[in-house]
Amino acid sequence: MSSKPFKTNRKRKVVHFNGKRNHFSLSSGISFPESIKFTKREAFFRFLSNYENILLKPTSNHSSPTFQVLKDEKGSYKVLTSEGSFLFANKEGLFTFLTSKIKTSYLIQQHIPFLQLKNRPFSLKIKVEKRPEGNWEITEKYVKVKSISQQETDILSVKETFSLLNLPLETLISLDENILKVVKKLERKAPRYPMWEISIGIDEQKKLWVTKANSKPLYIKEQKQNVYTVLKSDESLQLVLPQTNVMNSEEVLWNMLDEHKTIILKPVFGRSGSGVIKVSVQPLSYLIQYRNENKQFLTKKEAFTFLQTMIENQTYLVQQYIDLATIEGRPLDLRIIVQRNEHSEWIVTGKYAKVASLGYFTTNLATDADVLSIEEAVEKSGLGHLNITKLLQDLDSIALKTAGKLGDISLHQRIWGLDVGIDQKGRIFIIEVNSRPGTKGFRKLKNLDMYKTIRRYKKL
Repeated sequence: MSSKPFKTNRKRKVVHFNGKRNHFSLSSGISFPESIKFTKREAFFRFLSNYENILLKPTSNHSSPTFQVLKDEKGSYKVLTSEGSFLFANKEGLFTFLTSKIKTSYLIQQHIPFLQLKNRPFSLKIKVEKRPEGNWEITEKYVKVKSISQQETDILSVKETFSLLNLPLETLISLDENILKVVKKLERKAPRYPMWEISIGIDEQKKLWVTKANSKPLYIKEQKQNVYTVLKSDESLQLVLPQTNVMNSEEVLWNMLDEHKTIILKPVFGRSGSGVIKVSVQPLSYLIQYRNENKQFLTKKEAFTFLQTMIENQTYLVQQYIDLATIEGRPLDLRIIVQRNEHSEWIVTGKYAKVASLGYFTTNLATDADVLSIEEAVEKSGLGHLNITKLLQDLDSIALKTAGKLGDISLHQRIWGLDVGIDQKGRIFIIEVNSRPGTKGFRKLKNLDMYKTIRRYKKL
């Protein structure tokens, strides 16, 4: 079956630095590669004469290909692209080839041989946000390890990466100081942008290079797939994460359905269970469930056409369905809140069970799910064989590890809400982690102590 793409790209404004004409006078050795716009033949030839290895990359449309040009000892030019490699005897032929391929705004940049992690390129990303009082503050810091072939993108903390590369952690202090200087200079050039994401590469001499700045970044904590990717880098958390993939093609959907027989589709940016769809294989059909409505389709084509009308242009995830424990046939899961205390330590401040309304497969309060204490939910479900003391300890341990892992990246985040499922066999799974979790469910409990504790920690 043919692969049908979903729209997953988002237009962004990107600033590329010119290390020669727009030099930043910074300490601690942060550098900027030289770059120019790809426009005139003469300017391209001059740039080509200065460097034996250059990159041509799109300034905004990230779906466009990147070209790498290498000059050999004989004066020939080799072009490396996603389509393959091409050889040209002279620069005129090279320029003609590039102009035939490039149809949008491109930048020519000095190529820096950056270090790799596990033979994969990576980039250090630092997000800086302007506070209401006018000062800039680093709010997110992580390392994105790019995918190669079928490998998935990894997201690591900066500390993890520096440890793997044997870089001194003291470098982080001077790095933060210099990034703030870069942003202040950007503010003078583009004062209307309150947020920037600075991308940094590390070369073979372990020198830091600022490669670009994005004025419209997305936070890791706001994207379900990126949160999943961060958590998956921890071996112990891998055991409690259901398989999750971006649904960027029809093939991904059917492969997941073939493997798991029942799957959940959810929007990357959704909240409160909005847009969540359940798809399952029946003996002679495909069953699609949304809220409390069911529809059956005889063929893949019919089922997929219907899903497209529901999903439209949103980016969706495909997740392994967890056969949740139930109370009177209604699925249940748990909400766990983790917050920082006055010493910035993570503390579990509350947890309760949510039981889906009759006919629903999601346990959202927006669809009138019931709220119970975890102890009561375990007793009423088929999980009575579990040791409740050990279960609560395991839940706290998973929640604290999750908050710590995400907190290493989202530096000023003070609260996380976990939706945790327990399957029919008593196994724990992290279904989702929210950076702005709702807490009104705690008000429905008979004992309001947890609700009051959460409110008190929010004021810290």
